[in-house]
Amino acid sequence: MGRVKPPHRLLTPLMKTIFKYTLTGPSCEILMPKDAEILHVGEQHPHLVIWALVDKKYIEEQVTENRFFYIQATGEDFSDEGLSFVGTVQASNGLVWHIFEDFI
Repeated sequence: MGRVKPPHRLLTPLMKTIFKYTLTGPSCEILMPKDAEILHVGEQHPHLVIWALVDKKYIEEQVTENRFFYIQATGEDFSDEGLSFVGTVQASNGLVWHIFEDFI
């Protein structure tokens, strides 16, 4: 007997997509669709970027929210009060950056 395959998930009506956002400085505000889920932070030379899973419903309806991100280098002093860790990026130039989001 063959194994039954599940329905193809890419054909569901509730579609999502992945967007990329560039971090433009040590602190930046990014307009994203509501409830975007951060998937990964990384480097696309020479920029630090965030990839997020977004609901196409919010894109079509233009339902957005401002999100605030901070970049910290290894060894820098800072206050993490009100911040949530997003991820770490090991850049091609040897520097290591830590990305946090501010939940105001």
